[in-house]
Amino acid sequence: DEDSNLDPSPLPDLDSESCFPAREEEEEEEERWLDALEKGELDDNGELKKEVDESLLTARQKALLHKQQSQPLLELPMGYKTKELTEEMLVKREERARKRRLQAAKKAEENKNQTIERLTKTNKAKVKTLRERKA
Repeated sequence: DEDSNLDPSPLPDLDSESCFPAREEEEEEEERWLDALEKGELDDNGELKKEVDESLLTARQKALLHKQQSQPLLELPMGYKTKELTEEMLVKREERARKRRLQAAKKAEENKNQTIERLTKTNKAKVKTLRERKA
């Protein structure tokens, strides 16, 4: 018999308590969670609060963690602040806008001319090759 040479079981014998240590940890974790739920100590996501390394926190985060704000936190201004424009600034702005419009029109005209030139060149080349074939 070929199987007679093998050990009866290659795995060591384990008792039932050492096989399932995770169950005990899960039960302890569940108990801690239930206690925290009763005390209202869960975080916003409904999980147990974890210990936080304060050396990695910003000053604002530390203040929020300890709920101590010795200094009021800075608030950024809301809304758009309009700038007072002088007559000279308005004239310069209009001049720049006029130059941009002229430049855009010039570029559009150049593109149009290049396209026409490219199309006529290809037509001339086609006509030339057709004439050569007929000849």
